[in-house]
Amino acid sequence: MNRLETSVLMALNKPGLAGKTMNIAEVIKEVSRIALSERDNDYLALSVNKGKDIVLNSIAKKIDDLVIASEDIKEKLKSEEFVIAKVKRVDDKTLEVVDVESLCTREQVSKCLEALEEKGLVYVVNGLYRAFPKDKGYIQGIVYFDENNNGIVYGEDGTYFINSFDLAGVLNEDLVVIVPSNKLRGEQIVAKINKVVRRSDGLMSATVVIRNGKKQIKADNKVFYYTLIIDDEELENYQEGDKLLVKVDVPKDKKIFAHVIRKLGLEDVKEESVISVTDDIEYTSEVEVTEINVLSTEQVKDLILLYINRNVTKSYSYNEIYRNVLRDVKDMSLKKMIFEKAIKELEENGDIVMTNGGLYKVLDKNCGFVQGKIKINKFNEGLVEDTEGITYLINTEDLCDALDGDIVLIKPTGKIKDGKVISKVERIIKRKDGLVVVEVSKNNNGEYYLRPFNATLAHPIKINNYSMKPLVEGDRILVKIDELTNDECYYAGFIKNIGHKDDPDADLQVIAIQNDIVVDFSKEALDEADRIPTEVLPEEKVGRLDLTDKLIYSIDGASTKDRDDAISIEVLDNGNYRVGVHIADVSHYVHPGMKLWDEALRRGTSVYMIDTVIPMIPHKLSNGICSLNEGVDRLAFSCIMEVTPKGQIISYDFVDTLINSRKAMTYEAVNEIFEEGNVPEGYEEFYDNLVLMKDLSDKLERIKERRGYINFGTNDLEIVRDEEGKPLSFKQRQQRTAEKIIENLMLLAGECYATYMVIPTPLRVHEKPDEDKVEEAFDLLEKSGIKVKSCQEIVNGKVLQQVLKQIESEDERVIAANILLRSMKRARYDINEIGHFGLGLNTYGHWTSPIRRAADLRGHYNLRIQRDNMGYIKDFDKFTEEMESFCYHISRTERNADNAEQEANEYEMVKYVLSHLGEKFECHVTFISPRVIFVKTIDGIDGKILTENIKGDSFRFNDRAFAFVGKKSKKRIKIGTQLIVTAIDADHDFGSVAFGIEEDDLKLIKGRNKRAV
Repeated sequence: MNRLETSVLMALNKPGLAGKTMNIAEVIKEVSRIALSERDNDYLALSVNKGKDIVLNSIAKKIDDLVIASEDIKEKLKSEEFVIAKVKRVDDKTLEVVDVESLCTREQVSKCLEALEEKGLVYVVNGLYRAFPKDKGYIQGIVYFDENNNGIVYGEDGTYFINSFDLAGVLNEDLVVIVPSNKLRGEQIVAKINKVVRRSDGLMSATVVIRNGKKQIKADNKVFYYTLIIDDEELENYQEGDKLLVKVDVPKDKKIFAHVIRKLGLEDVKEESVISVTDDIEYTSEVEVTEINVLSTEQVKDLILLYINRNVTKSYSYNEIYRNVLRDVKDMSLKKMIFEKAIKELEENGDIVMTNGGLYKVLDKNCGFVQGKIKINKFNEGLVEDTEGITYLINTEDLCDALDGDIVLIKPTGKIKDGKVISKVERIIKRKDGLVVVEVSKNNNGEYYLRPFNATLAHPIKINNYSMKPLVEGDRILVKIDELTNDECYYAGFIKNIGHKDDPDADLQVIAIQNDIVVDFSKEALDEADRIPTEVLPEEKVGRLDLTDKLIYSIDGASTKDRDDAISIEVLDNGNYRVGVHIADVSHYVHPGMKLWDEALRRGTSVYMIDTVIPMIPHKLSNGICSLNEGVDRLAFSCIMEVTPKGQIISYDFVDTLINSRKAMTYEAVNEIFEEGNVPEGYEEFYDNLVLMKDLSDKLERIKERRGYINFGTNDLEIVRDEEGKPLSFKQRQQRTAEKIIENLMLLAGECYATYMVIPTPLRVHEKPDEDKVEEAFDLLEKSGIKVKSCQEIVNGKVLQQVLKQIESEDERVIAANILLRSMKRARYDINEIGHFGLGLNTYGHWTSPIRRAADLRGHYNLRIQRDNMGYIKDFDKFTEEMESFCYHISRTERNADNAEQEANEYEMVKYVLSHLGEKFECHVTFISPRVIFVKTIDGIDGKILTENIKGDSFRFNDRAFAFVGKKSKKRIKIGTQLIVTAIDADHDFGSVAFGIEEDDLKLIKGRNKRAV
């Protein structure tokens, strides 16, 4: 919106003037007032008359004389109408104009008002202007004609129906203003046309007729009704009965003027895409409105919103809304029940809010409340993010028993902490599911009670004695809580016994449950899996490209059981490569209509926690018929590409294939070949082919770097264990040669998939970071003492590559990468081709892991729809909505899985530290906040240090230095500082490790290693 539009809207909505009509001169006067209010007293608003003599605008005080000495100013004023002039006093009766700036012309304001009218922000009546009358219930939108020539308008609060006889003077897809009534037609609100704002194109067919001896034209569209007014001269060359294509204006003073475009032939009349031609239809004289006996909940919700939105600043009582909305409903038995359900759903959806006084009003940014889904973090604090990206922080004591995922109403306090708005939970609007994991504990009196696990509730939980009786201390159970009872207690329903706290799998099950991860498959899904054959049947091979004679193999981790990808490469006669990425054809066995399909899409992804996996499809399939195991025939969906030796894709195709993997290779063995020069036994015959693979991968790696690929490393954690399985150290998995070969080929196939797809499908997108986040990251780098040159706008990953290359020290480079990573947005799924910033690709999709990702499984199915059905989809709009919803769902399940995997790693670290309390560790600082120092030991253990656990000195946070500074020692602890710490505590419930610094170790505090590596 430009400055003039903003000023005009401010003028029309000015307190005291809102709702009043103005002519254009009055609008200009108010715009002038607004312009003057932004300047000091040395300015006046002036108008220039036709003779170009200057006169004071009527909003300025009268003066005796106004002088313009400058010829430049006089010249400039020749093209102006309304200006803001800077003046200086010459004497008591004279002001001199020393400078002028253009304010507006009458034409500019007129066009501005027209544009604002089309946007639904200004309403015009009889040449007068006012702010759009939403307070009167008016709605602006496009009207669409149905097959019966009735009109439909889609509004934010519902769908509106206009009977055909109320569409006089209206054409299909015109922009109109409507006034809703209190009547319903089915689930649609009956409305009437108030005015036509803008024609879609104004074209229609009309017939020349003779009336009273004079030529006229009559609209062929019988619902148009209006007589068309046209100049006699335009009809001179046409005869009675001629069909004309005419363009009609919007109605003015109940008249519609038309202009002839051309004469129509018979072929034109049949072509409905060119002109609007409506067949003769008999029309009823009364609107068809269903008698209101029983209303659906959705209808009642629409009526409630329609009523409350009449005045968004007002609060309404329950009884007032009830009386006015349902006064015409005759079935009293259902009336109250439907109303209660409707008003509750509106509150849960965030459309309305119940204030502390028990009154209802529209929930908007001016009501003083915010509603949203609460996320409980590891510190048992609540976080709520609104639609504008503002994050609200709720301290533990202000949670009001809210659980993770609940819909809550919060009240911001206005205080800010770490960039978040401190708030309090006012009310729990809706429980996510009310599921809480509790542990059977015993108090000092020997009485059993249920202690919430990883949650804080201000009120006790009880279950019935029958369920409680077989439990023992330490049992962890899943219960479902509801509302508080009169005795301030939650009486919960027993769901299941997860296991004892000492059971090795109990903690992982708790983590899964708390992250909304489904562990068990339904019996129906397992029965389907049992009916699927364990080997490829002869009839399944028919129609597939047989590649069983090709040199195809897989490369995975040593413990991998679900092998969903295999690769092949061969040199063509022209010197190019034929590269095959062969993916397990899961969608052949798991497809729509099956419980397995529903389960897979609901789960969204497999979840890997420490040494266990919660699969997306049952192990029998993921490790069996859907796994490309060595030496057995398997159905595959192959992306076969022709690639030049320089890594450029010449062509590609997606083919249903039959393959037989010659070797199930491991990353470790392939890395041994290329990094140590040893060829393990059994790999000899594959050596030459692997060399081809590596050569191509190296080329692809260089292409990635040139296009701006950002390599921040992987978050996958590798746990090194002793012979008894106890953890010894924790480290991030390194991407070595073999891992890069697989990654680069999978990226190639994913790029081909995304390029090929035309119909809506899940794409992997990653937006570029927000500029303010990047700026914060560079400020933090500077405060952390990491010197990098200022950079241009972050348009692609190359800029960040250049930043990291400036840093010689490996330690500092890792720290800088972690800081920059915090500024990045999270990758997600979307049907829109947004691109992938981190990969430097314009389009990309996940396609190579249908065993463990629902995005890939759905992608396989969608690709076949496009390839085999020519992209035909019966209801394209519905399909698009389903894909949009699916992308949101799998993005959420991916986040849940990541959270669960991180918590499982933290749990394993806690177990390790609990057996090493009091021992010292070398570590470096990874991040700091005003109250916590976060560290990582050389063994890969993440932990935190509170300042009260630093002995021998008092450390305070210095915001300017972004460091903790010792009061006595003046030692600084900042990102990258190397420390010697002592393990003092580890908490199973919150997965946190606490370190301290002994007084003797303070002297060992030193800066990070700046040596180049």
